[in-house]
Amino acid sequence: MIITPIDANKDLYSIKDIIPQTLLQEIDSIDISNLNYDKWDWYDHSRKKIDVASDSLFNRLQKHMLDSKNKMSDLLEFEVKHIDSTFWLDQSGFTFPVHTDNPGVNVAMQIYLNDCDNAGTTFYQISENDIREQNDDQHWHYVGENPPTNVRHTFDFIKNTGYLMVNHKTQLHGVPGKLKDGQHRLSMYCWIN
Repeated sequence: MIITPIDANKDLYSIKDIIPQTLLQEIDSIDISNLNYDKWDWYDHSRKKIDVASDSLFNRLQKHMLDSKNKMSDLLEFEVKHIDSTFWLDQSGFTFPVHTDNPGVNVAMQIYLNDCDNAGTTFYQISENDIREQNDDQHWHYVGENPPTNVRHTFDFIKNTGYLMVNHKTQLHGVPGKLKDGQHRLSMYCWIN
């Protein structure tokens, strides 16, 4: 497990080698067309939330992450007390416009479980003046130039890598491109506190 800050701010990290090789080999053998998933009311058909059965590979991946919290705490400058996770399957047409996560997200980590060209997450450098606060579930709304031009870092969608983000209102990020026919992104998304 390698966790490296991308700059001196220590609020955005690249991650690598989070998942053991044995589990990665099982992921490679998954037939994504046979996955069960939950429909999300707030997102279109191109993103699916994978249903995690108690005897599944996905359940074992969740347990692996929970078992990794002490090691993660050692590599970060804060204590990881709990990790909740879900799995996303993004398919043809998927894109994710720039956004900030709501303040309910403390620390988030996305682990890429396959390779997908030109489909990683880009973080942008913005100021607090680019965010409007509202009294709603999202709370932080980006109002700056769209698309933003000042890229902070792009994480390529490469298997067993990803990012860890300490959330705050200027952590603007998104997926700028659109997945082409035949492309898919399989990832594990973790909420950390």
